[in-house]
Parts: sequence; C-alpha cells; structure tokens
Amino acid sequence: MLVAAAAAWSASRARFSTDLFDALPDDPSLRHYRVLLEQGGAQGPITIGFFGVGADRDSLVSAADRFVALAHENAEGLVDSVFCRPDAALAEELLTGITDRIPLHADAQRLRWLVAADDRALDSALAAVRNALAAPGGEFDAERLLTDPFGLTQPLRDRLLAVAFDGSAALIDGVLFSPDSSMAVALLWPSAEGAADTERMMDMLNRCMDTVRSGGIRSAAFGAAPMAVANRTAIGTDSMRTSAVALALVLLLLLWYYRDLRFMPIFLLPPLFGFVVGVGALAFLRGSISGLAIGAGSALLGIALDYSFHFLTHLRHRRDVAATLREVTAPMLLGCVTTVLAFGALSFASSRVLADLGVIAGFMLAGALFMVLLVLPHFVPAVHVRRSISNEEAGSQAAPRPRAGRWIALLGIVIVTAGLLPFASRVEQDADPERLSLIPEDMRQVRDRMEGSRDRAVPVFITGVGGTQEEARQRLEDAIAVERSAGRAEGALPCDLDPSERTKQSKLKSWSDVFQADGAVRLAKRIREAAVRNGFTPDAFDGFLQQVEGYDRHGAAHAGLRLPGEFIGSADGETLVAVRMMVPPVEVDAVSDRMTALDGVEVMHRGMLGAHVAQVIDDDLSGILWRTTAIVFLALLITYGRIELALLTFLPMALGWTWILGLCGLLDIRFDLVNIMVCTFIFGLGDDYCIFTTEGLLARHRTGTDHTRSFRSAVVLSAITTIIGTGALFLAAHPALRSIAALAVTGMAALLAVALTVQPALFGLFIGDRAEKGKQPFTLLALLLSLFAFSYFLLGCILLSVAWALFMLVPAPKRIKQHWTRSIVRLFAGSLVYAMANVRKDIRSFAPLLKDRPAIVIANHASFIDILAMLMITPRAVMMTNRWVWNSPFFGRVVRYAGFLRSEDGTELNVERARELIAQGVSVIIFPEGTRSRDGRIGRFHKGAFHIAETIGAPIVPVLLHGFGEAMTKGDALLKNATITMRPLPPIAPGDPRFGAGARDRTKGIAAWFRSEYEALRRDRETPRYFQERLVRAFTYKGPALEWHTRIKARMDEELHALLNKRIPADARIADLGSGHGMVTLLLHWCSAERRVVAVERDRDKVAIAKHAARHWPGITVQEGDALHAPISESDAIILKDVLHYLRPEEQRHVLQRCSQALAPGGAIHVRDGFRSSDERHARTRWTERIAVAIGFNRTNQPMEFISREEFEGMATACGLRVEWAHASRRTSNELAIMTSL
Repeated sequence: MLVAAAAAWSASRARFSTDLFDALPDDPSLRHYRVLLEQGGAQGPITIGFFGVGADRDSLVSAADRFVALAHENAEGLVDSVFCRPDAALAEELLTGITDRIPLHADAQRLRWLVAADDRALDSALAAVRNALAAPGGEFDAERLLTDPFGLTQPLRDRLLAVAFDGSAALIDGVLFSPDSSMAVALLWPSAEGAADTERMMDMLNRCMDTVRSGGIRSAAFGAAPMAVANRTAIGTDSMRTSAVALALVLLLLLWYYRDLRFMPIFLLPPLFGFVVGVGALAFLRGSISGLAIGAGSALLGIALDYSFHFLTHLRHRRDVAATLREVTAPMLLGCVTTVLAFGALSFASSRVLADLGVIAGFMLAGALFMVLLVLPHFVPAVHVRRSISNEEAGSQAAPRPRAGRWIALLGIVIVTAGLLPFASRVEQDADPERLSLIPEDMRQVRDRMEGSRDRAVPVFITGVGGTQEEARQRLEDAIAVERSAGRAEGALPCDLDPSERTKQSKLKSWSDVFQADGAVRLAKRIREAAVRNGFTPDAFDGFLQQVEGYDRHGAAHAGLRLPGEFIGSADGETLVAVRMMVPPVEVDAVSDRMTALDGVEVMHRGMLGAHVAQVIDDDLSGILWRTTAIVFLALLITYGRIELALLTFLPMALGWTWILGLCGLLDIRFDLVNIMVCTFIFGLGDDYCIFTTEGLLARHRTGTDHTRSFRSAVVLSAITTIIGTGALFLAAHPALRSIAALAVTGMAALLAVALTVQPALFGLFIGDRAEKGKQPFTLLALLLSLFAFSYFLLGCILLSVAWALFMLVPAPKRIKQHWTRSIVRLFAGSLVYAMANVRKDIRSFAPLLKDRPAIVIANHASFIDILAMLMITPRAVMMTNRWVWNSPFFGRVVRYAGFLRSEDGTELNVERARELIAQGVSVIIFPEGTRSRDGRIGRFHKGAFHIAETIGAPIVPVLLHGFGEAMTKGDALLKNATITMRPLPPIAPGDPRFGAGARDRTKGIAAWFRSEYEALRRDRETPRYFQERLVRAFTYKGPALEWHTRIKARMDEELHALLNKRIPADARIADLGSGHGMVTLLLHWCSAERRVVAVERDRDKVAIAKHAARHWPGITVQEGDALHAPISESDAIILKDVLHYLRPEEQRHVLQRCSQALAPGGAIHVRDGFRSSDERHARTRWTERIAVAIGFNRTNQPMEFISREEFEGMATACGLRVEWAHASRRTSNELAIMTSL
C-alpha cells in the first residue's frame, strides 16, 4: 500500500508531453530547432484556410473577414496579430525606412556608378525621375523618387517586394489566397501567452471558425500549434479508448475461461499496481513523461496481465497455491528479469519516447510480478477449479507423444520460413516524421493548398549560433552571403533590414570611404546644379543630399527595421538567430552541404526530421536488437546453466524475428521511429513464451510428470491477452499508435506459433525423445563432435573413391593395387578413430598375432566404430560385410575392389574366397554375431566364421571389444564420451580340442569362452569411474544445481564409489537409505546388472527425479520414505550416505538398530558420514552441508547432529555390530564405516 501510494503521489505530480520531438534523438541541431519553435515562434504563423466545393470568391473573402473580426474580439491576449488583408501601411513603413537609411542599404555597384558619374549621367538620371513623377500615379511614388533619385536602394526594395506573405500566399484584390486561389487565407501570429497556452488559443480559434462556417464553407487551421493540440487530443482519446477496449476483451476472455467473476479484480490488480508504479517511478526520475510512452499503456497492460495468467492458469490445474508458486516462480522471475532488462535496453535509445517507455515498462512489470508472487496468493478464491480438471491435480505421467504431428508441424515451419525469408530483405523504413503525427483531413487540405505538391518549395531555416546575438547574427549573414553567391536567397531577408553591428559599421565605413575629404560636398553641388537643369528646384533632393553630406553614424548603428521571418531563441547557453527561406526540395541537400563548411551555422527543415528518424531506425533499432539479444541470451545462459537450453529457448525468438521481417516485407509493414519499440516487446514477451515452454518440457524431462498442458495454456492465453492489448491500438486514430499494433500483433502471433512447434520438436529431437528411449541427450559439444566425425567419414569416403579411381589408371598388378587400397582404408579408419577426441582409446593390436600366419579374426560387434577399429590395425586384412556396405554409393566400390567378402553370398562361396585370401597372406575379419548389439551384451554367435576356419584350416584370433557400444550405440548418431578397449585373446589353432569337434560344437565352445573372457574384461573396466559420464548425462538438463552437484560429487566421491562397488557383491540385494537423486543407486546397478537396489528418499522432489532417471533399469526400485520409518527388506548391503547427521542422536541409534535387523547373513552396513572432530576438515564439512541446506538442495527441519567416531562405535556395539573404518576423505571429515555383525 505504501509503495502504491508513493507511486500514485509521484505520478500525480508528473508533467505530460506529446511533443513530436520527444520521439526524435537528443541531437543539438534538433534541440535548436525545437527551441526556435518554442521560444522564437519559428513555426511561423497559424494559417487558417476557408474553402468549400462550389463556394465563390466573395463568400470565401467574407468568411475570412468575419473570422479576423471575431479573432480580434476574442483574442484575450493570445493573439499578436491576425489578418487576411495585408497592411499597406506596414509595407510603406518598411520601404520608407529603407530610403531613410541609404548608407546602410545602398547597393555597392550603384554607389560606385554615382561617384563616377559625370554631369551627362546625372542629367539623364534626374530626367528619368522627372518623367516618372509626370507619369500617371507618379505622385504616389514621389517621396521615394526624391529621397533616392539614383535608385541606390532599389535592389533591396526589389528583393523586399519579391517576398510573398508567409512565403506561399498570393494577394488577390488585397486579400490573401492560396497559390491556386481556391482558398482564402488568414494568418495569425500567436502572442507569447498564446504560444505557451496552445490549448486555450486553439479553443478560441475553433469557436471562431465554427461561427463562420456556413453555406458549404469549411475552415481549418494549420501550423505547429494546431498540430500539437490535435496530436495531444488524439493520443489522450486513443489511450482511453484502446485501453477500455483491451480491458473489456480481456475481461470477456477471463470470464469465458475461468467462469468466475471473482477472478476479475484479481487479474487486474497486478497490472494496475504495476502501471502506477511505472508511471510514478518515471515521474520521480524524469519529472515529465512522454505522452506517446503512456499511449503504449494498452500494450503494457497485456504484458502485465501475462503474469496473472501464468499464476492463475497453473493454479487452475494444480489447485495448490504452494505447489503453483514452486512451479511458476522460477520461470516467471526469469521471464520478468529478461523482459525488464530488454526494456531497459531502450534507456540507451536516443529517443525520449523509447527511453521513457523502457523505464515505465521495467518498473511496471517488476511491480506486477511483485504483486503476483507476494500478494495475489493471499487473495485467490478458496474454491476456484471445476472438477472436470481434477485429474490434473498432481500432473500425469508423460504419455507417448505423437511424433508424426510434431514433424508435420516442424516441416510446416520450415516451409513457411523458406517462403518468408525472401521477403525479410524487403522491409522498408518509414523516415517521414509526418507519419508519426496525426494531421486531420481538413488541416491536411489547408496544408496541401498552401504548399501544393511535394515538389514545390519548402521552408528551410538557416540559423546562426553564437555566444551572443551579435555573434549569431554575423554567422547568419555569412551563411546568407554564401547562398546568394550560389544564386539562392534572392528575396529580402530580415537580416538585410536589421544587419549586425559588424555589417552596419562596414557599410558606413564604405560610404565614408566613397566620399573622402570634400567629395560629398562636390557631389551635392553637382546634383543641385543638375536638378536645376532638369526643372527641379535646388533643394528638391535635399532628403538624399543630407544623407550624402552627413549621415548620423551613431544613430545608424542602432537603427534597424524588423521584417517578419526572423526568429531568435537561446539554448544551452547559446543564442540562435534564424531566417526562413523557401527552397525547392531538390536543392535542400545542396544548401545543407554549403552550410557544412561554415562554423556556427545550422540548416533546419522538415526533411531533417526524416533524416534523423532514419538514423534512429538504423542506429537505435540495431542497437536495441543487439543489446536485447545479448541481455536475453546471457540471462538464459546464467539461469539454465547450459548453452544448449539457452539456444533452444532463444532459437524460436530468432526464428520468430525472421518471420516478423518476412511478414513485414510481405504485408508492407514499415519500420518507423515508434514501432521499433515493438522489437523490445517481441524479445521481452517472446522470451517469456519460450521460457515457459522450455520450463514445461524440462519439468517433464526432469520427473516424467507432464505439466506441459498448464504451461502451454498459460502461454497461449498470455499471447491472446497481449495480442488483444496491442491489437486494440488498431482502433487508435493516431498513426504512431497504429504502427505499434501492426508490428506487435504480427510479431506475437509469429512467436507463439514458433514457440509451440519448434521448441517441442527440437527438444524432443535432441533431449526428450532420446531420454524416453534410454539414450543420452545431445550436448552442444557432443553434437559438434558427432557432426565432425560423420563429416570426416563422408569426406574420407569421397577421397577413398577418388583414390580408387586413380589406382585404376595405374598400370600395376591388381594385388598390389588392392594392397594400396587396403592401406589407404587402414589409414583413413585409424585417423577417424583417433580424430574422435572425446573417446579415450585403450588399444592392443592383434597384428602381431597375424605376423606369422593369416587367420580368421572374430570380434564382438556393438557399434559402427568397431568396424573402423578393426580395419585400422593392419592393411593385410579384409572384412566380411553385409549388403548395405557392399552396395554403398560412397564406399561400396572401394570395399569390393579391396577384396572384402559379402555375407549374403553364402558360406561355400565365401569359403573359397577366404581360402584365396589366406593363401595371399590376408586375414579375414568376421563379426560372428552378424549384427550390432544394442545393450553391450554379446549375442548368439553364428557358425559361419567357425565353419570357414575349420574348412580352410585357418587359426582363429578372438578380439574383445569393450566400450564401443557406449561410445556410439546402435541406432544412435551421438558420439559420447567413453573409453574403448581392444584386447586380443590367444589364437585358437585348428582342431584345438578344448572347444570340441565340428563347426557347431566349436561355435558353442568358443562363444562360451569368449563371453567369459568378455565378462572378466567388463568387470575390470566397468567401474563407477567408467560410468561417470553416463551418470552426469542422466541428470543433464534437470537443473544446473543438480547437474553440477552430480558432476562434482562423482569426482569427489570417486574412491568411495569404487570401494562400495568392490565390497558389495555383484548379485547383492541393496537398500540405499537417503538415496537423494539416486547417484549411488545408479552406479552400483550399472556396474552389475544382477544387483537389485531399493532406494529410499524422504524428499518428494528427489524421489520423482530419481524414479524417472531409473525407469529404464528394472533392477532399481525408488520409494518415498525416511530411514526412521520406511520398511527395510532383508538386504545384503545397506547404504547410509550422508544421512545420520540430519537425525538426532536417538534417531541415529534407532536407524542403525533397524538396519542391523534387516541385514542378511554375511551382509554389511555401509555408513558414509561426517564425523565430528576439531580439525579444519570437519569445519569444511559443516560449511558445505549448511550451504546445501541454505540453497534448498537438502532439506531439514532440525539442527544437524554430527557425532564422533567413538560415539558411532558405541552405537554400533549396542546394535551388535563391529566397525571397519574403510575410507577417509582427504579434504573433509567424511569417512566410510563398514559395519558387520559381531
């Protein structure tokens, strides 16, 4: 409540801004442009147009006159001037002012002519004045002609007359009209008060315009102030309307899904609280808030409602608040953190709108999540779930998933992606700032009638920037001089009539230099004489001669004429002086280029806004995407602890972004300054969808219990609410808000489709489906190594085929070329085996056994790697293959040419071929099983190999292969971390009586002996250390804490596990009390499948994980219970690993007593625990155990009780047991005590 109250108080004090410049970068030139608009009125006058279909000119003029009169009556200090009929007196005042200041405004070329003129030239000039005065109407121009008889100021007067009113209006019968004369025009210049209070001023103008609208005459105002008010009104109205529509639709969705009105306020509480917190935080940090950022509130409403959906949808399925919180807290926190960080990336944007949105969104979503996790659980209705879903209370065991539908969906995704990919490069930018502003139709008509087509001249502001107004004015004059030298700025400009002090002094100095010494007096005398000769009185031109003979230099230095169109402002401690010029659009860039070389000069125009918009889209969009991508991916990587899960979760977002670009290109949805914020929406919400989808898949992979329906429902409903929230913006009139809707709805729909199809398919392909089949999941490293191995193999096959083709061209005996071929095959096979870097090799060659005499080599067959390992030993050996190898397009010709045998050719034919090979000194490698074993067990031996050996009288060399099936199992492409072992056995001579006579008996005898030798090798190799990799992979993708715990404990307890495996019989019945996740249980059973292990654990979550991990091994039973009460059947071995110190001393004695009673004759109790001592090893033990409890990995509701060795031995004696201290850790006080009956 305090947080909400403080946020509401802060929000109530906020100032809201709807200025278009908020959406533009914080660039110095834009700041200057904004200052001129706000301080200097550089936005120009407000143009009020009067037009109508079929309206005559007199009606339009009458409407304009009435409007001017009403505006004067109701001005209330808001209007500086308003007119539709230009004031002739003002123009006359300007012209008179020019002739009164001839030394400042004289044309240099004409002045030089006057000084050099002779009497004849003077007579000619004055005669022209006389004729002009005598002409009809000459009396109206008499003052000018007499004051400036030689036209020294005529060039400036001509430029002044060339300036039209507002640079675009036409004057018809003394009234302002649009250039096409279809619209009467009134120009209104706001006062300082009116510019500050545009709302009140526009309200007054609208009342006046409403009064004069009649007889089909329409009117509208165009200018910066009318546009600002129209945009401000539209944004406010749109925000209210779209938020109301979004809220109504979401409430209907809630009512349809939950059928309970009590959920309505609960759903709305988190987003409302979050919105207040977001606006309050921004008001506290910034003071003022961009209205466009607030306008995106309906979209943020949909995002904030997302959290309510996740919590209440899972609660609907679980019907348990505590269980729901355990299930959704982690993914919601991760989703919120990534979304908030993604929105935080907007803070780096140069646009204030984007930066404000980032702050609002971050605090809003964090506040909403806070409300959902900490407050909402206390307000949920007590009874809220229909009984129709009660069978989902605790989830259900994962049922077989239809893979055909999944692959069809994945194929559809591939097809759609391929179809959209070409359109992704066609996405265009919309850099026109007008598309971000609302221009009502009547206002647009006034603008178009005044400015005409886009090819007509546009206003360009040339600005001088300096520390003082004088410095700024000087720089502006330098810029105007450059433009006039380039043929631009032909009309008079304000700086011509009110020059800088530097220009004034320069002009006066030039005037003085022309009339040096008594030159002015002599010229005056000559002019008076010429006046008399042409019929004038001697003093007719005294107004001009007074300025020639003695101009007031001091007064001239401070004199100045004001021409509308000069704008003065200040920003960042600098003064700005600007003039407005009308420039054709094609020449705007040239003007900007010319000004670039001048210091302190800026060119500002409407097109500049478009350029900056394009810059924002280019720079901010790419920056936002990269920052958001890095933030989201890093958060996923840290949370999941595996790059594979981070990639799996992130990939749909990347693929969804490809879809979005493709759809934008296909549907012509353009990126603009405002809708680039949707990129953050997409990544922020998209990662939320993907996180919950991943969490559902991981939960099923972790325990086998399928809660994916609740996760999927939450994701779908969340997406619908978000689409509703952003889709409501389609109803907005403001184009900036509509641009958000188009991209947001497209993006959310694309991401939802990808998240619900691609993620499950990829997870099943690399992790889930493999685990269901008992296979190890892929890791990124394993995938890369497997791809490398298969690519190496494919490349080798191609090179072998090329080598074979080259051998065919060599004129050598076939036997030699066959030997070359077998040598290359041997080198290739060996290089591939040793290129498998994750596979350790323990190879003892059987080549020495073939040195004196070729033989039939037999070996067990469990993997494709077997073939490579056997072929790499010697080039003087071939192999019996099957039809698939024989006919392979990659290496079939090579093996056929090398002399390999084919099993399908029949025994008799193969006997003869083998006889020929043996005679050539080439041995034959045969796998008697005929196919690869799936579980590593040796299958039935076929008698073919033994029949061949007996028939041709060749010895048999048995070779044991171990670990090959572990490295690459049949039917699996994963190359796992493993150790492969090759052990040749002594050769079996033909007719060896130990194995009987005849092929049948010898097959059985040799097979039995081979199996016994293999079992001895297997027992020697298959120790707990051998299965460490399998153990780690059994808990991979089940949480980073569990995986790392498994990895670390497997290494730390390696000696303990080896000792347990050694001391516990291979066929023992084992009770593992306090088994945890089942690490010891799995290792002992894997080392000997004949062991029967009952694992007992009190932690329900650990039991679920252990059961799922052990589901493929029927010799393991996992039960929920504790060592104090769980039934213990008669066991040959009982294991208490890290159990006793979680019990009180009396409970410890009770457990040992129960174990002694369940112990079978000759059995033993294996207790591994930390025993109390005073050294640092025990301190380390206590510290590690406390950390395990603190992080929730181990659970206890009472203090841990470590006992000493003496106390333990006393308990053992009381139970009738003796103690053998078998093992002690070097780093901790953990020791293994083996207890047997006295």
